[in-house]
Amino acid sequence: MSPLPDHFHRDLAKKQFAGLANSPHAWGIAAQRLLTSSEILAAAISDAERRDSARRVNHPPEPGYREIVGDELYDHRIQQTVSVWAMLVSLAFENLLKGIVVGKELLTVKANGSSPIEGHDLLRLAKRAQLRMSKEEENFFKDLTQFGVWKGRYTIPKNSEILYSMNKESDSRSTALPLWPMSRAVLTCRVLGERLCAELEITKEQWSRAQEEQQKKK
Repeated sequence: MSPLPDHFHRDLAKKQFAGLANSPHAWGIAAQRLLTSSEILAAAISDAERRDSARRVNHPPEPGYREIVGDELYDHRIQQTVSVWAMLVSLAFENLLKGIVVGKELLTVKANGSSPIEGHDLLRLAKRAQLRMSKEEENFFKDLTQFGVWKGRYTIPKNSEILYSMNKESDSRSTALPLWPMSRAVLTCRVLGERLCAELEITKEQWSRAQEEQQKKK
């Protein structure tokens, strides 16, 4: 059997890309996978925090340096993954917001196959999604974006100017995303996450009706 011509694969890839990029349902599925992953990690971090707290009550640490080993070291390492948890939440929110934007704007992929909506800036996406936000929620999106862009992935950002801007802003306000204890961090994200999920569901219904209307016109 001879292989299919290259243009067949190229045309198929463009159709697949356009179908997924323009569907709020597809963005929602990706968001749900990330949210589920974040919930699993959050539960592990919370359990490690509880064990660590109980350990400190039952065996108060003595002053000075000591090496941590065994279960205590394991719990310490789990708690260090909190930035990865925040990254997963950031990416989930990014997908939710992009799904809302795609559904509301009825975007169409460009001829060259590039994505109709790009970037990781959650605040910019939220504004484009026409969400009403308090100042605290705007700051939350700003802080969470950093984890999706670099804090959950790398040691440093692209350049020192990013750190400079972050440090300067931290002088004028406290973080809108406290990462300890885990229960507080989860609650902070859950409230806004549920709102975004609800907004996406409404948008998906509107998008589906719009697609049906377009099919009738053909």
